[in-house]
Amino acid sequence: MAENISQKEGKVKPKVLIVEDGELWQEQWKGWFDGKITLLKALSIDEARRLFGQNSDLSVIVMDACVPGDWPNTQPIVTEFRKTFKGPMVATSGISDYRLTLIQAGCDYEASKLDVPQTVLRILDLQ
Repeated sequence: MAENISQKEGKVKPKVLIVEDGELWQEQWKGWFDGKITLLKALSIDEARRLFGQNSDLSVIVMDACVPGDWPNTQPIVTEFRKTFKGPMVATSGISDYRLTLIQAGCDYEASKLDVPQTVLRILDLQ
């Protein structure tokens, strides 16, 4: 689902796809981004694929390691997206070893769930 946050000063805001099955995290991050980005929220792998296919102008992708569940299972979609997406990808998880698994699959950065907004804004130079 896209959250097309209102444009400020006519500037086109960076579009960020966040793949995270925790709706609470998605809502928290939306607030922390404070309208600085256009947020695309995927709560499932299928939704992530659909949004990825419909949005060739993504600036950043954030990928939770476990969608759904509690075991790392998103390495294949990171590898799939990396074939055509050349922008930055951020691995996130509450468990650092899971983040490293996604780095090995093709993510460029890693962030704990609490650090996702700060990491994305730093990558986009929007802090």
